[in-house]
Amino acid sequence: MKKHNDEQKCIIDDIIHKKHKYPSKPLHIFLIEGATIGKTFTLVCIIQNMLRYYIKNIPNVDPLKPKS
Repeated sequence: MKKHNDEQKCIIDDIIHKKHKYPSKPLHIFLIEGATIGKTFTLVCIIQNMLRYYIKNIPNVDPLKPKS
């Protein structure tokens, strides 16, 4: 499994912190950099962490199910 570097970890931690602190605010992410720098990997890490948080901390909520 690939590990993220210090810069990616900082971005992931910052986004997760902001989402926990302001759960009702939408999350906007803009990643820009050259090819093969790890943008997709960073985004996947963020998504996986948010899914783990929602599954663990919010019972009876499916984060993948759209709101009706």
